[in-house]
Amino acid sequence: MDDLKLLLNKVLDAISFDSNREEFINNFLQLCAEQTVLELISSLPDDQKGKFKQQCQQKTDPQEIKAIILTFFNKEQYNQTVTKTSSELFTSFFKELEPSLNDNQKQQLTALASTPQSA
Repeated sequence: MDDLKLLLNKVLDAISFDSNREEFINNFLQLCAEQTVLELISSLPDDQKGKFKQQCQQKTDPQEIKAIILTFFNKEQYNQTVTKTSSELFTSFFKELEPSLNDNQKQQLTALASTPQSA
């Protein structure tokens, strides 16, 4: 998630984001985490969904929830799902943002997109 946070900061720099960056980044990361959990849960059989929900009841700490997730899925499945959901959210964000960008901002984002990112 640190790499994603760094990438978000670079994107926000490129588009001259003036609002509260930390709040935006935290909200984006929270949305990624929620989408990841929903995606993973949807792939479980019904009996496992119930067990997962029961174990996560009253849990609010993301690390505790991640630990529970990793009892149902291996780390590779989790990481692949994080990558997929964050990519989908980035794509959606860029589509919403694109009409309001000037040419320079579009070039900066294109350069960022072509730079290899570690996951």
